[in-house]
Amino acid sequence: GALAKGGKTIAVLSEGILRFSIRTVYKDIDNLFSRLLVISQYAPNLVWNKAAAMERNKTICYMSHGLVVVEAGEKGGTIEAGKECIRQRKPVWVINYKQRQENPAGNTYLIRNNAVPLSTAKELRNAFYLFATNKAEFRMKYLRQYDFFEKVQPRGI
Repeated sequence: GALAKGGKTIAVLSEGILRFSIRTVYKDIDNLFSRLLVISQYAPNLVWNKAAAMERNKTICYMSHGLVVVEAGEKGGTIEAGKECIRQRKPVWVINYKQRQENPAGNTYLIRNNAVPLSTAKELRNAFYLFATNKAEFRMKYLRQYDFFEKVQPRGI
């Protein structure tokens, strides 16, 4: 990930901050704590639980510019994060598999509900490049499906 390539990242915990520990795979990363921000919205000693994990997804969406979904099932954290980003009117890109007989059920659902299907790595790179270099054109291309003045939620969300 980002840390292994010398980048920075934020870890949003679904448990209390005092429960956090460095995994073995991160122990050898140079300057780890100057490149990793660890945050939690929960009481310091809260143990992991499913409800906190699902709620944490909302926080991740609020902090994000958008979401890329590789594979989402009918239920679970990935599809709920996709729905949340759509509710927040943030771009959601979903891998639209051409090699598979059928897309995962969650991918299909999100595409039908305003997520942008991506079929190639080039499409993903182009979307990210446009986001980084031309916000106005990015908004026109990827956020046009949201009418920010309309009070209606996207379909089925």
